Amino acid sequence: MKRTRGFKKRSLQLASATFAALAIWGIAPSRAQDPPPAEPETQLNEPQDLNQTQDLNQAFENMDCSFFGNERERFLPRFNRETISNRLTRQFFSARTVVGIEPRAKAFDLAAAGTGNLIDKYILQALQANNITPAGKTTDYEFIRRITLDLSGRIPKAARVNTFIQSLDPNRRAVLIDELLASPEWTDKWTMYFGDLYKNTANTVQVQIRPEGRNALYKYLHDSLAANKPYNKMATELIAAQGGNTFDQTNGQTNYLVLGVVGGGPAQDIYDAQTSKIAREFLGISHLDCVLCHSGRGHLDSLSLWGSKATRTQAWGMSSFLSRTAVRTVNTPQDPLNANARYNYFALATNNADYTLNTTTGNRPARQPLGTSHGSA
Repeated sequence: MKRTRGFKKRSLQLASATFAALAIWGIAPSRAQDPPPAEPETQLNEPQDLNQTQDLNQAFENMDCSFFGNERERFLPRFNRETISNRLTRQFFSARTVVGIEPRAKAFDLAAAGTGNLIDKYILQALQANNITPAGKTTDYEFIRRITLDLSGRIPKAARVNTFIQSLDPNRRAVLIDELLASPEWTDKWTMYFGDLYKNTANTVQVQIRPEGRNALYKYLHDSLAANKPYNKMATELIAAQGGNTFDQTNGQTNYLVLGVVGGGPAQDIYDAQTSKIAREFLGISHLDCVLCHSGRGHLDSLSLWGSKATRTQAWGMSSFLSRTAVRTVNTPQDPLNANARYNYFALATNNADYTLNTTTGNRPARQPLGTSHGSA
């Protein structure tokens, strides 16, 4: 009898829990005389009946969804229960209901009117000359995501998206760009970008600028970008840097040329490596490194129009500019991590030497004057 009573008790508990769950999900009938709770005034509008829900879902399905594609039905809101995701979905729909979807404009004449940035004028002229129709204008949702990722490396926050979408300012895109350019996130992202471009963290068998030098160059890039320093001035300071200690946190640009130092040969190998680095990272010319070994004709014809016509003699002329900067290694007290090793930094100073020829050793073919068998081959 005890077992029977216990079974009945557990069955009653299970039935009660099941009924409660069904009531929560709206399946079991509830008390008809209990009026529904009043909605707070600040709550966003929700669909009040099945037809309104279907209309809203149909509107969602007809929207131009660039991210979900055929799978967008999986992301349709379910309004029969309250969750954080449902609240965010309703905010999404509410914003679109108020502001509307901005249609993609593809009229070439409108784009060619010159109302955008200065560079657009030249891009659109080239497109028109080649009878190419420009892509349609992005929606505000696409724009804020793309521009925030491009400039700050992060996706926009939900609150900023809502503010941007609901703004009636016709210049809201330009305002957003200025806001991002003035943000610390922009400075951080582009400091990392230029650090990667200049290979600030690279460790090679040729040279190591040590953590102190790495941090000094990082600080220089960060402070220059934060101060809105023109890029041509940054290039000048990096290429023409002088200083007696690459660990100096107030003169971090001296580490740039040090990253172009190579060993195992004469000084001309260092000038060539630094010149190749500058051409690649500031001019986008990656084949100068080839031309510093041999003329481009017959070697670069299918790779580079410029390179196919460049001669080794011309490359020597570019490299000769770097012969006026000397990089010297300075030893410091013992490395605290290795009692048998020396710690060192670098010093950059003016050099009175020229780029001389007649070298027969090092990392590149012999440098012979014009008229000899290896002069500009």
